[in-house]
Amino acid sequence: MNNQKRPIAKTGNLGPASSRRPLAFMVAVLLCACANTAWAGVTVTYEEVGANVVFTASGSINTTDLTDSGNSATGSFVFASSGLLQSSAAGVLWNDATFAGPASFGTSAFIAGSSTGDDFGVREPGSFAGGGVNLPTTYVSGTPISGTLTIAGTIASLGLVPTVTYTWGSGPNADFFTIRDVNVPVELVSFSIE
Repeated sequence: MNNQKRPIAKTGNLGPASSRRPLAFMVAVLLCACANTAWAGVTVTYEEVGANVVFTASGSINTTDLTDSGNSATGSFVFASSGLLQSSAAGVLWNDATFAGPASFGTSAFIAGSSTGDDFGVREPGSFAGGGVNLPTTYVSGTPISGTLTIAGTIASLGLVPTVTYTWGSGPNADFFTIRDVNVPVELVSFSIE
């Protein structure tokens, strides 16, 4: 039997508990960094259901950098070639000078539809009201939005692009409104908020 002791390399304070400290520190730093990112955004997915295209909205909007334009919005419709989507009984357009996004998200002309749930919508930046998002008249910043808009037709007949994103605001008040095909994997949807 060999009673010789093998030399053990001194590792200082790198035992099991202390080896987790750097990881815990990195997680804490990441969480603090993300705490300043207040955007939650609304995502509107669309899919064919029978002879219709159903747009389903979910999420919330940070209205801090938005201004109530005073323009009311009524009716439920899509006008993809003009960058207009609206599911509204009596919504209000909120806009901002930094509002940015594509001029269109498809090729269709005006098509009326029906809606359920909360009012939601988007108008491209060059539209007659200056672009922005349609929200319920009583909307409180950060509260959930959930609603649907149903339009007769197919994704092909509306000429819808796979995904578009409208953005506004800056820093912790930056936010977004995305319209995307439900069949487009989320990891392929990209946008930037600066």
